[in-house]
Amino acid sequence: MKFSISHRIFLLVLATTCLVGGPLLFISEEMYQEHTTVVADEISTTLVQQILHSLEKEQNGPHLGARSSSTRLIFIFNASGSILEGDTSEDAGTILKALLPKVKQHAGPAPFFSTEVLFMKEDEPKGWDCVAGVSPQTGLFVAVAHDRDYTHDARISMQLTAGAFALGVLMLGMVGAQWVSGRITRPLKLLGDYARALPSRDFDSENGQGVLSELQCIRDRDVNELVQAFFYMEKELARHIREQRETAAERERIRSELRIAAEIQQGALPGLMRIPGDKLSISAHMLPAREVGGDLYDYFMQDDDTLLFTLGDVSGKGVPAALFMFAAQHMLRSLGQQRKPLTQLLAKLNDNLAENNTSAMYVTLFAARYEVGTGRLEYALAGHQAPFLKKADGTLEKLEAPANLPLGNLDDVAFESRTITIQPGESVVAFTDGVTEACDKDGKRYGLERLETLLAGQKILSCSTMLENVLASVGAFSQSCEMRDDVTVLCFQRKDVSGGQRG
Repeated sequence: MKFSISHRIFLLVLATTCLVGGPLLFISEEMYQEHTTVVADEISTTLVQQILHSLEKEQNGPHLGARSSSTRLIFIFNASGSILEGDTSEDAGTILKALLPKVKQHAGPAPFFSTEVLFMKEDEPKGWDCVAGVSPQTGLFVAVAHDRDYTHDARISMQLTAGAFALGVLMLGMVGAQWVSGRITRPLKLLGDYARALPSRDFDSENGQGVLSELQCIRDRDVNELVQAFFYMEKELARHIREQRETAAERERIRSELRIAAEIQQGALPGLMRIPGDKLSISAHMLPAREVGGDLYDYFMQDDDTLLFTLGDVSGKGVPAALFMFAAQHMLRSLGQQRKPLTQLLAKLNDNLAENNTSAMYVTLFAARYEVGTGRLEYALAGHQAPFLKKADGTLEKLEAPANLPLGNLDDVAFESRTITIQPGESVVAFTDGVTEACDKDGKRYGLERLETLLAGQKILSCSTMLENVLASVGAFSQSCEMRDDVTVLCFQRKDVSGGQRG
């Protein structure tokens, strides 16, 4: 069970009052009883002295000036146990019987002695405190006895007074506890309400600081330190929220710019192209790992009979790779209009990219020039993976070529190419390393063998269908895992017009 601070203070006051007040009441009653007993003994001794003095002064005549009462018995008796004067009640007789042995035992210079007489009366204990004295001249004894219960009413009155006083102290303590707990808990309650209102607080305004300003006026060092801590927290929260807003706005601006850049990049890539005579088809697709990618592909007709197509991968990812890709694509398009041999085109492109390349970025590239009329294909690999050639009978082989350096690292580099003839119904599938290096949730790579098995197991399909099958296979393998690299696939196919094949 949880208790609030005010409840704890109430319990503390109550426990303190009980633990301290109870023993004090008991001790005070005992002290009062002891005090009244001593006073009674002193009074009794004085009375005995007075009566003895009267006996020695005048032997005849009444000597008891003070009368007996229900709580005090006075009588004169001799050594034989006869009451000569004073109270002759049953209690007096009982007290006398108890005194006689004391009288016979008393022998000494001291004229006084005191004793305690206890007996049962009407099945209730009865007690008397007695003081007795002897007169040496007359040989008579004087006894004064006080009922031990004669202070009962006074004790009851004293107990009621002490109880009322304790109750008053308790009530006063409760009121004080209420006041103290209010002084303690009110600032805490206000701070709690202020903290609960923070999530909906508008930190651009000063409306929420009224509570803190009010609490700052309280003259309590602990409360002031807590208020200062809340002031600091609010100030830091406002600063943090302001920075978060600025950061979010900056991120949104960057996202917007990246979305525009992605649209521009996709717009710069070639789309569906119609080839004169419908003798071939070509299709490509890029999935960037980020908003914009560093992979590139391009295809365009240099003239009515010559198709130039490329697929490449820029080192790095994101915006820097995309910018380098744009530069390489623009240069390639420009150089492709000059009708230079493929190896010279690559050499010139390499020199242009290497010039002022302070970022040390580079491009791996597969470049090919295809003659529509003859089916002659010249291709070169600049640090890029060899594409696959799927033949009309369904078999698959790699288009190996002399190894060349990637573009952009070093200038004045020579390039070599290879020439083959593409037969009707044959297809060329080129790809970037984002395909083979795609990973599943366990970190296992898609791999070149898996791609080779996929392409070998397919029938002769259109370029678009083959493209979709490769991308679907890679996507199913990697599932929801984050892409680590751009994925780009290009498919070129010489149609078998006699077989009625359509792209």
